[in-house]
Amino acid sequence: MLKVCRHTILPELKLIIEYFAGPIDAECVVAEKNRMINNPLFDQKYNVLDDFRDAIMDYSLEGTREIIEWIARNHNYPRKAAHLTTSPDQVVATTLFDQLKSTQLVIDLKIFSTMEPAIDWVDLEVDVKPIIELAIENLKSDEL
Repeated sequence: MLKVCRHTILPELKLIIEYFAGPIDAECVVAEKNRMINNPLFDQKYNVLDDFRDAIMDYSLEGTREIIEWIARNHNYPRKAAHLTTSPDQVVATTLFDQLKSTQLVIDLKIFSTMEPAIDWVDLEVDVKPIIELAIENLKSDEL
């Protein structure tokens, strides 16, 4: 199965969307975050919506710590993050991340199974849902 870690930045919404599919490990996540912070549209003040619904979380406790340490060094600015999940392994992985990050990161993270509350959490109106869904579909189609 193909491993996909991609992002897009929507400056008009002050939102970063990250899309993950396939077996995702810490190396993939950190590599994607490095690409993201080098994107000319990147602004560390933007809220983040991470879509893990197509991902298989394939990283350990040590991998989670590696991701947190990278964020602490490179992208630790107060913001909100919404994690979209559909399976228990995704919920466990993002809950573990949320628990471990509490002492190092200033990210306010919540886990969601549907788009509407996730959009509300990142301080946007639900009427932007089609824009966000199109952005995610574009990230998915890039995987071909």
